[in-house]
Amino acid sequence: MRRLARPIAVAALAFVAGAAPFLDHVLAQLPFCSNGHPVKRSEHVTYGGKPAVHGLVRDHRIPLGLGGPDTADNVQYQTPADAQAKDRVEWSAIEAYCRGEVSLEGARALVERWQR
Repeated sequence: MRRLARPIAVAALAFVAGAAPFLDHVLAQLPFCSNGHPVKRSEHVTYGGKPAVHGLVRDHRIPLGLGGPDTADNVQYQTPADAQAKDRVEWSAIEAYCRGEVSLEGARALVERWQR
């Protein structure tokens, strides 16, 4: 639960500062972990408004699970095989971050260095 306290603290600060309307945006940028495991977000993913393309997969360059934004500039198109390979790297990085084995920056760097 160590990492879950951070979003709660941000939420409290946002409320006290009168920034409650921006709370969802702030929390969407933070990774969520509980008991050392990633927690899937339930919000609707828009892929930054980028349309689906036949035969390709839309993928977030910086994963949502590592606080990446759901914006067009953070979305790329990949082949299904590349998307699957990158997903394995992403989940390993997210899980390592949630277990406290690597910093958020370190986890993001692992994903950014991914290449097929």
